[in-house]
Amino acid sequence: MDIVLELINKEKLDQDILKDLSDEKLLGAIEIFKAESALHKDKKFIFSAEGIVWDFSTKKHVEILEKIMRELGFTQIYIIVYLRDTLGYLNSHCSQDHKTI
Repeated sequence: MDIVLELINKEKLDQDILKDLSDEKLLGAIEIFKAESALHKDKKFIFSAEGIVWDFSTKKHVEILEKIMRELGFTQIYIIVYLRDTLGYLNSHCSQDHKTI
């Protein structure tokens, strides 16, 4: 998600979208992910991020996320959106906030 937020304000993105990243922490995370995914080529990956609700306000956000995923080697990408009751969401969101502190 942070990768998308770094790239969203760039006027023109390279065809190889990951070349537009400059944040060393994000570049390091990409390299770690590439190594991990190489070890598990035959597995399915599931990514979950509730923060997308708050941070992705345009179609461009989702398009950048798709380009990143494709560049990382994913060919079948499914975006699943689910709705939940407010109390359940708030409980989960607070728990996630606590984990990132």
